Amino acid sequence: MMIVSRINTEIICSYPETYNDNNQLGEILTSLLDDVVKATGVSRDEICTLNRKRRNVMARNLFCFVARKHLRMFTLQEIGDVFALRYCTVIHACHQVENALQLRDGESRKLQDQYLKILGVRST
Repeated sequence: MMIVSRINTEIICSYPETYNDNNQLGEILTSLLDDVVKATGVSRDEICTLNRKRRNVMARNLFCFVARKHLRMFTLQEIGDVFALRYCTVIHACHQVENALQLRDGESRKLQDQYLKILGVRST
């Protein structure tokens, strides 16, 4: 089980010592959060505040989507623990991003650019 601790706006994901090799897994989620902050321009503080401003929600949703789609080593609950979300909220966040990526409007194009930036792919 992953332990998520918050110190001010700093989120630290770690595993207890009994999981030995898995301490680096918490660093992976922390690193992903940093990548989302860079790609979206939404600060860590804003993402971690569970308000419902659209840009903050989309940044959290994007985090959940990338973690679920590209980091299969984490359970839905572990991904949700980063923001104190339930696993069903993580599923909903992933569906929201999937649906938005299929649209062709300006907001979706922006989300797609952010997604590609997180993956390290240069968008055109």
